[in-house]
Amino acid sequence: MSILQVIYWLVPVLAMMTCLLMVLEIILLVNLKRKAVHLHKRKKRDNKKKQMKLKQLILYLLVGLLLLSGLSMGLFYVRTNQLVKEDKKIVIESHNIITDLEKEIQLMEDKKVEQADFEKTMATIGSIMATKGLHKASDFYPEKNQQLLNRYFNSVNELGILLSNDVNSLYDNQKRVDELKSDIKKVSQYEEKVNKKYRINKKATSKGAGV
Repeated sequence: MSILQVIYWLVPVLAMMTCLLMVLEIILLVNLKRKAVHLHKRKKRDNKKKQMKLKQLILYLLVGLLLLSGLSMGLFYVRTNQLVKEDKKIVIESHNIITDLEKEIQLMEDKKVEQADFEKTMATIGSIMATKGLHKASDFYPEKNQQLLNRYFNSVNELGILLSNDVNSLYDNQKRVDELKSDIKKVSQYEEKVNKKYRINKKATSKGAGV
């Protein structure tokens, strides 16, 4: 077989192989493109999912922060403006016993009570006040509020001790009674500050308060 014949025979074969290779290359490129598009779409979907999860996480964090802020503000309000049950009870009982003290003094000045009864009542009131005044404000409050309450409780305690020591020198002794009234007024001023801060209902009554 001559070279020309070989070339003549190889040309269509090579042409067919070239076409086949081109077709295969085109198919491969199409497949690669499809895979690339698929991967791109998949990656895009994955990115969207990640973005969605991130947005949800940010939303949850914001909601959590808002809830924590709300709780924090609520707790601060309660700590600043509300009395715990035991402290409120002592404040009301102290108010009631001081009211009883003022009434008893008025009875004595109006000559409506005997000395023995008056002194017995004064001793009882003094003892109750001294005991109530030993109470310390809860550490639930901010320090400033604790100090306010403790000044009031201390004043009640001091007045109770003073009253207990002066029981026998009050009856028909206007000078000592006037001094006692002055001391009561000082305690009442502390009470007014507590009442102004916490808006305590002075008409409230508490079991065990008063005599």
